[in-house]
Amino acid sequence: MKDFVILSNTKNGGFACNAFEKDRKLVRTVTAAATGTVAGVLSTTLALTGSGEKKLRKAGLSLLTGGALGNLADRLRDGYVTDFVTFTKGPEKLTQLAFNTADFSIFAGAILIVIDEILEKSDD
Repeated sequence: MKDFVILSNTKNGGFACNAFEKDRKLVRTVTAAATGTVAGVLSTTLALTGSGEKKLRKAGLSLLTGGALGNLADRLRDGYVTDFVTFTKGPEKLTQLAFNTADFSIFAGAILIVIDEILEKSDD
């Protein structure tokens, strides 16, 4: 693992790759709007489906919402998120980025939603 992952302390005031870092108000506003949208979709999905239905989608939306809320809380409290995981191997773009646990939660949630969508289409 040591040769694959580096723990660091990176402050990210922008979106991915520090995009729009200079416009923190825009970053906070867009992050809040996106988080609200995802939370709304999660709430609607939970309200409209039975307890045994769409478990994968619900888990994905929950992970995505939790990650988004974590990043939003950091941005509102600190004005940035703290990223602390960097990969040393893989595609060049991947090795230039830093991540936090909220990012991994968002990624895992998105993967579960895509898998659920694929499985749902294969059932049709």
